[in-house]
Amino acid sequence: MKLNGSSQTAWRSFPVFALFALALVAGRAEAAECEAPNLELSQCTARCDRGDMVGCVNLAVIYTSGIGVERNDVEAFRLLTLACERAEGKTRIHACATLGGMYASGRGTGKDYQQSLRLLGIGCDGGIPNACANLGLHYANGLGVTADQEKANALYLRAARDFQRDCDANRPSSCALLGGLYEFGQGVPRDLSIARSLFEKACRGGWKPACARAAQVPSN
Repeated sequence: MKLNGSSQTAWRSFPVFALFALALVAGRAEAAECEAPNLELSQCTARCDRGDMVGCVNLAVIYTSGIGVERNDVEAFRLLTLACERAEGKTRIHACATLGGMYASGRGTGKDYQQSLRLLGIGCDGGIPNACANLGLHYANGLGVTADQEKANALYLRAARDFQRDCDANRPSSCALLGGLYEFGQGVPRDLSIARSLFEKACRGGWKPACARAAQVPSN
């Protein structure tokens, strides 16, 4: 995988909903209720109301992506803050990392790049490739930190390798996120054909947001 040195001049955050599918079904042959890709509002609400942080995190996924409900970033931010404070293990890492993305983009809250850097750092150090990619955007664009393209490229490449590994293991959300890196040339050479094929693979794998993305990617 060849490193690409190009930078992006505007903040682009990967879809926050995609982050959770990488962890909350880990180790299961089939997804349980309110585990990706089987996200249903009433089931996730019930799990969250019982104090189950996986339920709260996936309920936030529903609200940020508008799965069967009107999008509500403020409620998603509240749920992720709760999970980042109270959850344990990978669930906490994913919640904190996604919360970092919301601070960076200003979704559900005011922009706070220092908070974003801290929370994305938790995610990247915890093995979440999406957090590494978004952390790379901070360094590429000097958001809350001195711009450092070399460090940004290293973070993009780290994320791309992990996304490729997970995509090869038939995790459709990872294919979609890898497609995003190819679409914008972050850590890999910009290649819209590869990006579109990855979005299509994710769509075939059941990750519905990738279906629309595949149709939107222009030709090289």
